[in-house]
Amino acid sequence: MRLLDRIVAQTRAQMDDGSAALTALITSAAEPENGTFSLPLAAERVAAVREQLRRAPVSEPALSAAYAWMRKAGEDKLDGVVPLLQAVLQLWAGQELAATPAAASAPDAAAEALLAALLAQPESGWEGVLAGADETAAPGLFRALRLRMEGVVLGLPNGSYAQRVQAEYLKELEGRVKSRFGDAAARPE
Repeated sequence: MRLLDRIVAQTRAQMDDGSAALTALITSAAEPENGTFSLPLAAERVAAVREQLRRAPVSEPALSAAYAWMRKAGEDKLDGVVPLLQAVLQLWAGQELAATPAAASAPDAAAEALLAALLAQPESGWEGVLAGADETAAPGLFRALRLRMEGVVLGLPNGSYAQRVQAEYLKELEGRVKSRFGDAAARPE
């Protein structure tokens, strides 16, 4: 019984730590003058969230708390909370994926540079990066995205929130690449 009590206490402590980390992230996304949120996040708010991510890395309990908060916000019809949490999670996923080295069988350097530019942007900046990309980069970019997805699926604990968030991020980015380049993105190199 004591063992079970310790496990419950440790789980509660981790959940509290995750909620505190998520609260700090959300707070960094708020306008400092009045505590409100504007989406898409302004450049200075994106920088503040990224700084908070550098200071306090996001743990699995924090990601779990984010999903719980999104579910609860949806149930309570707090429409602005879910997109805000998604924006913060996207910034986290982009930062995590940017820190992940390319696979040994990575595509050409131009495709990796384009992917790095996309990962450095918040979701609202993807269109601008893709608009400036040449169509000939599409197959390499698509392959780079596929390799990153393989890394997420094979390299992170199966079923973890970290895996889920990063996989969703890559699927969204892949969808944007396909909408920008059409069939050119799916053509083999």
